Amino acid sequence: MATLLIKARFRNAKRNTIFQDDQDRKQQTKLVRNAVDQLFSERIEPPDGDAKFADVWQIENVSGVVKGNVCGKLFDTSVELKEEIEKEWKTYLKEKCEKMIQGIPYRLQLVIENNGEDVHNY
Repeated sequence: MATLLIKARFRNAKRNTIFQDDQDRKQQTKLVRNAVDQLFSERIEPPDGDAKFADVWQIENVSGVVKGNVCGKLFDTSVELKEEIEKEWKTYLKEKCEKMIQGIPYRLQLVIENNGEDVHNY
């Protein structure tokens, strides 16, 4: 499904498009790598760009927060686990996401000021 959406969006792009890989295993499957190779002019490989994702794109931290909030709780079934994960995801309201997006320039500036190294305090 995602491959179809990517193809629809980028197949006829009139500009060079770059795919920034973040080491997510879903992006390492042969199907996805082939689609990315066909649709994007360039690919930023994980060793070249991944370290700064969580610093600049705060959404990269959301799954870690959700995992931390769910970790340690006991569930009798996988359905209970799924429901708890969904409940945690719903705590990220539209306003919280907008605030994250508005903070991108600030966080990017911190990475620049830190000579490209990871930033641990915002």
